[in-house]
Amino acid sequence: IGRIALLVMFSVVAVGLITPVAEAEGFTTVRPGGRGGSWEFFLPLTYVDSSHITGQGGSSAQLNSDIGFGFGLGYNVNDNFALSGIWSWSSQGYEASIVNASTGTVEHRSGTLDSTTLSVNATYYASHKEFTPFVTAGVGVTVVNTNVPSSSPVYTCVWDPYWGYMCGYVTPTKSENDVSYNVGIG
Repeated sequence: IGRIALLVMFSVVAVGLITPVAEAEGFTTVRPGGRGGSWEFFLPLTYVDSSHITGQGGSSAQLNSDIGFGFGLGYNVNDNFALSGIWSWSSQGYEASIVNASTGTVEHRSGTLDSTTLSVNATYYASHKEFTPFVTAGVGVTVVNTNVPSSSPVYTCVWDPYWGYMCGYVTPTKSENDVSYNVGIG
């Protein structure tokens, strides 16, 4: 299982074990004998482990561990089945060594790698009791931005509903979108 999948799986399990259900208008707590029809709001903490990545020609990067955060909202369709959505974010620091293939020179860089995951999850509870075993699975998209420039700055304009057109130079960065998945038990 990939690191992002482990991150999301850890979040879902941690939320299920330690996060209380929000009590606000329109939200109810889990009631003895039934959770069906209730909403849940949770704030997952995520942990991303450090890792070492090697590339072509001797290039490499050392990623630091990080604790991220997120938001989640779920609905208990009935006493045994819940659907939820989770958004999570983390920012890992890194040290990179980039080897120029033609000259053999090494350039050292440091920076941050930002990752954001948006997922939809389904959870099955084994019984109607408040404390019950469960299985969960989900799928989503993860956006990873290295914050490493991928080209020269470009002049661009964007529309903001409050400020109107905002124009300036923006430096495109190397980023990637991936499908992410998770499974868990608890």
